[in-house]
Amino acid sequence: MKIALLGCGNLVSAIFKGFYQKNPDYNFEILTYTPTHYRAEKLAKEIKGKAVENFQDLRDCDIFLFGFKPQNYSEAVLEYKKIIPAGKQIWSVLAGIDTEILGNDFPENSILRIMPSICAEVGESINLYTHSNKLDLKVFERIFSSVGYNYKTKNDDELDQLTGVSGSGPALLYYFFESLVDVLEKKNMEKLEIDKFIKTLCKGSVDLWLNKNTSLEDLRKSVTSKGGMTHEALKVFEDRGLFETSKLAVQAAYRRSKELKVE
Repeated sequence: MKIALLGCGNLVSAIFKGFYQKNPDYNFEILTYTPTHYRAEKLAKEIKGKAVENFQDLRDCDIFLFGFKPQNYSEAVLEYKKIIPAGKQIWSVLAGIDTEILGNDFPENSILRIMPSICAEVGESINLYTHSNKLDLKVFERIFSSVGYNYKTKNDDELDQLTGVSGSGPALLYYFFESLVDVLEKKNMEKLEIDKFIKTLCKGSVDLWLNKNTSLEDLRKSVTSKGGMTHEALKVFEDRGLFETSKLAVQAAYRRSKELKVE
């Protein structure tokens, strides 16, 4: 079994580094390719794969994973049509490139579209997926189950909508954490102390949620005393429309996935 990684950016690297950490003795071959070769070489060393300089050498692979920038799809697909044999699996983690587009460009191949998150590197990704026709999912399950939770969507549109939460979610949370870091920086705390402070806050909050058989709303209320400090802080969120802003952010991510489809 040979898997070709066509593109080795942050997301693909997170997936396969996460997989390798849990399966260092995997029994198939992983080949990496990027036009500049640097990222392919770097990832190959980290996962005991093999970097390939000429993509023509990938012809005998069984699975081809598209992990390049979706903006480069139209150009890249012209080249990859030349080397991908009929009957082989094509996996794609490209935002905005749905199974219909892939199926039209590769009508003789099985198509599997996957939307993981960067949390794959620590085994906590939500891996949304859908496919165009019947295909063997054993290898997919082995790789992606080791880096997170696999969720099959009804169709591409549902996948795109949910990706606004599962895929963009980490960045949205990190942005919020950055705002708290900024508050502490203005208090002249040392960088290492700020880092420890925010990480402990995040981990403790999530661990409490995971270990309590209760809702987020109940947890929030348990921290909030009427007229107290937390109550006043939350009132600012309510007045500034935090809920609606978050929904608009997710909707913007979904809208962008549709824009990528037609670019």
